[in-house]
Amino acid sequence: KYFGWMASDKEPAVRVAALEGLLGPFRHAKRDTANKKTSLQVNLEDMESVCLKFLTRIVDCTEDAESLEVQEVAMELLLFMLKSEMLDEWDDDDGWDQVNLKALDENTSNDVRRDALYFVFDQMDCFDAEEEGNDGKSTMSHGLGEKKQVEQVESIASWIANKLVDGPIELSSVRVERADYVIDSLRDMKEHRHLAVNWSAMLKAIRSENPQQGRNTGREEAVKQRVLLRMFAHAAAQEVSSIAPTERKGGARKRKRSSNTHPADALSAALLKNLPQLLTAYKGDVVALRSLTMLPQYLMPSVFGLPARKTEFLALIKNLNRLFQDSTDETVLQNVTTGLLTLSDGGHVRVGDVKMQIKRLSMALQDRLMELLRSTNHEETEEGTRSQSQSQKSKSSRRSRRSSASESTRSTIGTMSPEAEMENSLSLCLLRWRVLLKICPVHLLFGDSFNDDDESEVEEFYNTISEAVAKRLQDRRPITKQTDDEDDDDEMETDSKTLASAWKTSDMDIHTEVGSSVNNSLQLLLSIVAWTLLEACERDSMEEDEDGSVVLRMRSRLVKLLGLCFDQYIDESDGIVYSDAQIEFANVVQSAAAKVSSDVRCLFARDWAKAGGTLKNKLAFVTDTQMIGGSVRYLHQRDDELKSDGHDEDENGNTDELVIDLIVPIARSLTANWNDGNRKEAGTLLAYIAGHTKSTGHVVQDAARMMKKINPVRYLEAQMACVRMGFNKWLDSEPEISDDPSEDEEQEFKEAAEVHGQMFHDVEQQARLLSRSLGVGKLGNENVSRALTSFMKEGVRFAFDGDDGVDDEMVLGSRFPFLLILSKYSNWAKKNKYALEDLKQFILEKEDALKSHPEFNDVHEDDLKALRTFKVSLGMEVTEVAQVVSQDDESSEDDGSAVGTPSPSKSSTASSRRRISTAGSQRSRLSTQSNLSPLEEEEGTSDDEDTSPSPSKRRRVSNSKIDEGDEESDAESEES
Repeated sequence: KYFGWMASDKEPAVRVAALEGLLGPFRHAKRDTANKKTSLQVNLEDMESVCLKFLTRIVDCTEDAESLEVQEVAMELLLFMLKSEMLDEWDDDDGWDQVNLKALDENTSNDVRRDALYFVFDQMDCFDAEEEGNDGKSTMSHGLGEKKQVEQVESIASWIANKLVDGPIELSSVRVERADYVIDSLRDMKEHRHLAVNWSAMLKAIRSENPQQGRNTGREEAVKQRVLLRMFAHAAAQEVSSIAPTERKGGARKRKRSSNTHPADALSAALLKNLPQLLTAYKGDVVALRSLTMLPQYLMPSVFGLPARKTEFLALIKNLNRLFQDSTDETVLQNVTTGLLTLSDGGHVRVGDVKMQIKRLSMALQDRLMELLRSTNHEETEEGTRSQSQSQKSKSSRRSRRSSASESTRSTIGTMSPEAEMENSLSLCLLRWRVLLKICPVHLLFGDSFNDDDESEVEEFYNTISEAVAKRLQDRRPITKQTDDEDDDDEMETDSKTLASAWKTSDMDIHTEVGSSVNNSLQLLLSIVAWTLLEACERDSMEEDEDGSVVLRMRSRLVKLLGLCFDQYIDESDGIVYSDAQIEFANVVQSAAAKVSSDVRCLFARDWAKAGGTLKNKLAFVTDTQMIGGSVRYLHQRDDELKSDGHDEDENGNTDELVIDLIVPIARSLTANWNDGNRKEAGTLLAYIAGHTKSTGHVVQDAARMMKKINPVRYLEAQMACVRMGFNKWLDSEPEISDDPSEDEEQEFKEAAEVHGQMFHDVEQQARLLSRSLGVGKLGNENVSRALTSFMKEGVRFAFDGDDGVDDEMVLGSRFPFLLILSKYSNWAKKNKYALEDLKQFILEKEDALKSHPEFNDVHEDDLKALRTFKVSLGMEVTEVAQVVSQDDESSEDDGSAVGTPSPSKSSTASSRRRISTAGSQRSRLSTQSNLSPLEEEEGTSDDEDTSPSPSKRRRVSNSKIDEGDEESDAESEES
């Protein structure tokens, strides 16, 4: 009983020990039985009373949220009780269900799921062990007939389906992949493992549930069909994965004749015979197809050479070809492509047939794509003509019409226009190409026909798609200059601008489809560039003549397309009211551009420029400032969404989609090129280290660890960029109030001051976390230790002098609060006493210069207090220069024993910090967030390739369509 009571202890280790105490006699009895001992036998009937007394608690331990070990021991104890017939009188349906469902629980261990499945089998009549063979032995060990095994497989599938549809769950949302756990458990059961490799029994069970038999299928029956298919697919995957790759590809020919009975060979024979018919029978069930299309990649090449299998094999690959052209589900498309590619690389006699079928598929998709591009271009021209005639109406009602049109089209569900349907067909065709090109090498689809004198088939295909995408993006730019003379009224500043004609149509559905087309196009173009780059590098490694010109031309076009995507940025402060469809379109294409930009920067590494005169040196991508600026601006635009509580990890612990769209692309490209990475871009990323959400913080912290490992000195420089940008943002957002405010203005100022103060504390938190990320105890890298001294000096210099090379409009001492942020690094500075003395001397020199400044008496008291606090954090004595000038502050002077943080929100209005106090003249240090411009590195902190050109000289993406003439502008950009 003590063991039973302690099973409720708060410590997991105690709960495990208590359950093992109850489990001990059962384990002892099992060992005696296995060793056929008769001495010291344990009478398990003596355990029945205490085990049943604490049965409810033992069952609850199988749901232990803190320890999987508790779950495993509890389930093992319950299984012993079941086999000892202690649970025959247990009449608790909820308790039985609680144990049974552990067989499908994804949050537990394999052992728990396996033991729980024994409970399930115990309640099925088809698994009764009392049936005996002719020799008197249990049929479980003697072997079951085919009919009995089919019945068992069907019973298992029925039970799984019943549990998966229990509740108001849509059929499309039923998680049939939970059936994988049952197959894994069966393979771990010696007495039931045969069920997981009996392909004929599984296929008979599947055929018995064939949806083409004409009966009305209910919810549970439909799910049962899907479960059977999923079980078969996962069992095949597990069986084939247990075979060594060498044996699977070539070793099968060297097997002995007796090896024909290998389960994998039997699987291949059964699949070739049945899979074509199953693909046809379930072609209308996407979930079922996801399981069926996994199977071709598990076929063994050893069975393809048999003459009797040729017809079946050809029927299979033709069926896969048709299925790929008809399917719209990405998972099905991926499975089919993987299957075809696997069959084309098996070293068997049917490889030529597979490659021919892949080439036919490519030709069919090319014809379909060209047809759709011609059709959509013609319809867009007609639509543009109609829109141009509508744009002659009065401007006063333009906004209301646009808003109502957007709402009306969204409310008419299922009434998609012919133009939108055509664009939808184009998007689906591009989706198929995207999946195909991501998995299948280009030479299998087009042939290796690169020629310097003529465009290759691949490049011509690439150019056609890029031209079509460029036209769609240019037609939908958020704002274009008005050229007509009829709009000369002075209603407002934005009267000189208007929306692009594409957004004046009442059909807003078409823009959603165009956004999907752009997304698919960018990714398939990226795949072509990647395959072409791989082939170029392979030819270069074989010392063939390779100049990389094809790759460079393709990359140049892709970069221009990405620029056009980032040009879809919507500045809602320009006075134009944008429709929801346009905002959604802008988000879709910018998100796609951010991801592809990250991939391009990872593919063409910046450090390739150091490779000398090789091909990699030519291919190094160092002019990525346009991509950096676009990605960072898009991040800032959706920052409020990222902060919302609704965005975090989902129920399965997967990173939120918004974090993948905004944070991950920047983190990937930075860590891949960190030795030459942009410090300000890194500073923008590190600003999220505190994490608006859990997943955001995790991604940024992982990236910070990698940056520190690759180049810790550069990482420290990025930290300075981060805290300076955060401080400047706080400084520029200081609230203002008039000389004679009303009550409402005072209340608004009070609220703004609170927000302003919170901003400063957020920057302090960032600095605190960044300082901790440098390590614990000592700085392991000597270079980092030296760089930290320069880091502290730069922070002090910034606090006293402001930005280098920039006319300062701030009142003297206005940046002293930055020293409070810098004080988070004081502990590191004090670890090197020689460097600390040098830093102290530097501070004293700055103080002497401050004291001799003619405006010294105008320094704000809060700013001087920040300086004094910083000096205390370094262990310096507070000199007269750092004392507060006002006599009224004498009583508030601290004793220097602790580092305090005065509230910046209590500082005076902006006019007291700025020489020019009007709001209109305040210089925004975050102007790069509202203009598509790169993040420039600080002067003197990087090599020439790290410093971006000035905004006035920065190359913009051309407004014209992408053509060959753009190469000249590319050369000018790279030269700058």
